[in-house]
Amino acid sequence: MLFHHKEKVILIYLYCLIFFFGAILGSFAHSYLYRFDENHTNAEVTIFYPRSFCPQCKNQLKSWMIIPIISYFLTFGKCSFCKKDIKFNYLSYEILFGLIAIFVYITSDAEYIAFINLCFVVLIFLQISLDLKYLVLSTSLSLIIIVLGCFKNFNSLMMITESLIGAGIGFLFLFLINYIFNVITKKNGIGSGDFYLLAGLGSFYGIYLLPFVVLIGAIVTLAMHLLGITKGKVLPLGAGLGIGSYIILVTQNYF
Repeated sequence: MLFHHKEKVILIYLYCLIFFFGAILGSFAHSYLYRFDENHTNAEVTIFYPRSFCPQCKNQLKSWMIIPIISYFLTFGKCSFCKKDIKFNYLSYEILFGLIAIFVYITSDAEYIAFINLCFVVLIFLQISLDLKYLVLSTSLSLIIIVLGCFKNFNSLMMITESLIGAGIGFLFLFLINYIFNVITKKNGIGSGDFYLLAGLGSFYGIYLLPFVVLIGAIVTLAMHLLGITKGKVLPLGAGLGIGSYIILVTQNYF
């Protein structure tokens, strides 16, 4: 009975650590999007650069001020420098991704797979957000997704081969469609960012699930357009592929 109680305590501690790790990623995600919003003409904006600062008084934050969730309550939801309210968005991102981290851990086959899947979820979230707001996709984020896919499928030579082939086919599929479209119309129909994103999804899911990602992504993109979510006539294919990849992540055991 005592041993069973200890197991429960350990499990609670484990979930708290996973939640906090997810909160860290949520904080990074929010910071990245804010920095991109402030410097969207600068391709060098990353999670780590420029350093965190108060969006109102522009003072650079100290290390303890960027601890997820805890720092919000330590400062009573106000900037320690200018005393202005910190937007609740920061805290909501951290709590949301903390909960997502626990869900991903529970639904993943192994601890290292859970880590990779969670990083994947965050990167795709960033790509979806960028595409919906700016019709832009980050090539550097897509390259990280390609690397994650290779690590996820590193169990055997066959799996890593399928991952690499999936990345190549994902890139070439959209590249060739755009090339043919360009030859006919003298215009680009698909942005190069979509090539790299689909390459990343091909690496992550492999060659056999890639067609489902494309199909579901195309349906989601069309649905967003019909519902008026998209901007003008330009379709955010990257966002559709990203949402489609989430659907595959949750349902892939049924394919």
